[in-house]
Amino acid sequence: MHKSKKTWSLLIFLLLSHFSVYTRPIDINLERKVIQNFEDEYKIEKIISKGNLEVFPEVGVSGLLTSPELISEKSLLIRYTEESRFQPMEYIFNKPILLQDLVTRLEFHVYSSSNAGDIYFFIQDSFQETHKILLTRINFSGWKKIDVSLLKINQNDLLFNENRKIKFLGFLFIPPLKSESGREFLIAIDDIISYSLPKYKSIP
Repeated sequence: MHKSKKTWSLLIFLLLSHFSVYTRPIDINLERKVIQNFEDEYKIEKIISKGNLEVFPEVGVSGLLTSPELISEKSLLIRYTEESRFQPMEYIFNKPILLQDLVTRLEFHVYSSSNAGDIYFFIQDSFQETHKILLTRINFSGWKKIDVSLLKINQNDLLFNENRKIKFLGFLFIPPLKSESGREFLIAIDDIISYSLPKYKSIP
């Protein structure tokens, strides 16, 4: 019995030692990169809207709504009118955003004028499989910073040092089933930021 307690104590010590050694450098060495900020004369033609609506939401780049946590002049703004807000819509980048290295998470800055609906985004992994990932359930109004982990996405290479890239394809917005009569619904997305680690570290 005494020997068993010692064994468990040793296992717990080894586990704690493992996490103390390997998690701290990861947190310190993450590279932060803005992968899209909708600035620099960003043209809305770069985004393709897909849906089954007769009346599409208005999509544009605007300086009216920007995140208070960022130094930003513009954001992607989606305006749903009373006629257009009840069907899911995809907003796909005409040219996917390539993500470098091993991406641990993405940071989003999202605005909503109403606390209802869901936002997803699409990632294509290093083996061309597309994943629909929940960004947020809109249970808030105003701006919110949201982190989403990508550690479960396959970012492996077939060959050593191949450095295959994963791709950010776009967004899916599922609006609320009901709306307040006569009111529009606004969604804004400001900077999209990646946090990553090198896949391969060179030995000095």
